[in-house]
Amino acid sequence: MLDIQFVRENPCAFDENIAKRGFPPQAEQVLQWDAAWRVLVLQINQLQEKKNQLSQQIRLAPENEVLRLQVQNLKEQLEKLEPECEKYAHRVHEKLITLPNMLMPDVPIGKNDEENVELMRWGKPRDFDFTPRQHFELGENIEQMDFKRAAKISGTRFVVLRRDLARLHRALGQFMLNLHVDEHHFEEVAVPYFVRPESMMATAHLPKFDNGFCTRDDYWLIPSAEVSLINLFRDEVIDPARLPIKVAAYTPCFRSEAGAAGRDTRGMIRMHQFHKVELVTLAHPQKWRESLDETIHCAEKILRLLELPYRQMQLCSGDCAVKETYAVDGEVWFPGQNRYREVCTWACTSDYQSRRANIRINQTNAQNRKIHPYIIYGSGTAIERVFAAILENYQHENGAIAIPAVLQPFMKGQTVIL
Repeated sequence: MLDIQFVRENPCAFDENIAKRGFPPQAEQVLQWDAAWRVLVLQINQLQEKKNQLSQQIRLAPENEVLRLQVQNLKEQLEKLEPECEKYAHRVHEKLITLPNMLMPDVPIGKNDEENVELMRWGKPRDFDFTPRQHFELGENIEQMDFKRAAKISGTRFVVLRRDLARLHRALGQFMLNLHVDEHHFEEVAVPYFVRPESMMATAHLPKFDNGFCTRDDYWLIPSAEVSLINLFRDEVIDPARLPIKVAAYTPCFRSEAGAAGRDTRGMIRMHQFHKVELVTLAHPQKWRESLDETIHCAEKILRLLELPYRQMQLCSGDCAVKETYAVDGEVWFPGQNRYREVCTWACTSDYQSRRANIRINQTNAQNRKIHPYIIYGSGTAIERVFAAILENYQHENGAIAIPAVLQPFMKGQTVIL
């Protein structure tokens, strides 16, 4: 959520920033509602103060009918003004929770992912002496990846994994979480997968969330453990000495993937149910970049240990999510598709989410208000997509799949899946 104080002090910069995402100017309308609200607040406070003074006088002269009439008149005025005041406050709030976060100055301007900027590459894609298959062909050929039975159970965009592939999938999640907890010193947290609407609101997934799943009794299935992890600290004041706070969770994630019709209809790239190891850091505003770089390093360590060629792509203004002020994608090489595919996003949301979640640091700013931590989140990483990348990068001509060395201890020393 945006800070109304920032809009008041920087209306032109505010409009220029949201224009990078294709939004029309908003500051004038927001400030008109805000000004009307502030006038009404002043009037209400003045009337309330006068009413309190008269009430004190009535205690000394309970039979004074003139005073009672004056108090009644003030009460009636307040009853008219307070709903009007609330109306303008509501308009400002509703506008601010739907407008996007302010982008960092160095975010490139662009319309979509085709205008993202490559930052670096690691690893050289393998040269195959045969035509590499896609992951779903490999999995189906060894009869351990079953989309037909998954569709019988749940519909499209689900998968059943069996035997060695099921074990490899589980091993991948354990490997990732162990590394982040044991080596990168994130606190492991087991979180709920169902959350209330206020939890989704706090992380900016509501009021607009076009690809989520909601139950009949108004629970939301988490689109990522990001929601649960951030809400651990909702409505709390944090000692600055505790920062940065680093938490991680390995969970299933649920998305309807609306808007993706016709894209990745086969395979495990775009699923309704998938798994992620999510990394969330609450950082001091002055140290957000340090924490973001650490999150990126942690996820990159996974890809390097798995020996998967990848690249970093800085997201342009049109590809950044509404909540993101700065974001980078990790894209892994998929030889079966002959292209890089996104497997994780690492992003800073500044105080956009922490303001919505009412998370504060016990430290005040120039206006004597408690400051909000910056929130950094990132996949460490997405299991299904990295799993698919492993199948494609480690395949043999006969359809066998080698198991990355770092995963073999989780597979009882097994080195290949036939």
